[in-house]
Amino acid sequence: MITAQISLEQRFNTAVAIVLTHEGGFSDDATDPGGSTDYGISLHFLQDIGLDVNKDNIINSADIRDLTLDKAKAIYKKYWWDKYNYNAINSLHLATKVFDMAVNMGAHQAHKLIQDSLNHFCISLTVDGIFGKDTLDAINKISMKDEADLLNELRWAQHYFYTDLVTVHPKLQKYLNGWLKRANY
Repeated sequence: MITAQISLEQRFNTAVAIVLTHEGGFSDDATDPGGSTDYGISLHFLQDIGLDVNKDNIINSADIRDLTLDKAKAIYKKYWWDKYNYNAINSLHLATKVFDMAVNMGAHQAHKLIQDSLNHFCISLTVDGIFGKDTLDAINKISMKDEADLLNELRWAQHYFYTDLVTVHPKLQKYLNGWLKRANY
């Protein structure tokens, strides 16, 4: 699938718009492993990166409540899109899919799924969760002729990841339908 030439900023804006459609508004669900969340940004993530959104020297639920859409987009750009160089994926559809998976399940797990999926196309990648040159080159090589097949392979891998996760952690069952809908994107 050929993607029209658009600017780097437009590519990110297109991808982050998809991620934000999958992420809900403010939530403080006690069963959510991420804690308080808004725009898909969790309190645990802010604590992990040491980001005090409201500059009160405490990283807590108030920081999640004080997130703005623009700040959430800036976090996504810095800590996912740019950090892992998703913009270097030629196919915007694949870049968006990997980005969306990384936001939802963690980058390491998302990268393992893309590596494993690529190996189904007779590519020999180490499934280590590191999004490096070999993984990027393989995605770009496959996407030139088999983009739709790779996207379908990723959807299935994502589906199995979520169903296995719920099997191991039954308290997450209430999230499964939303996760499966996300996987089918």
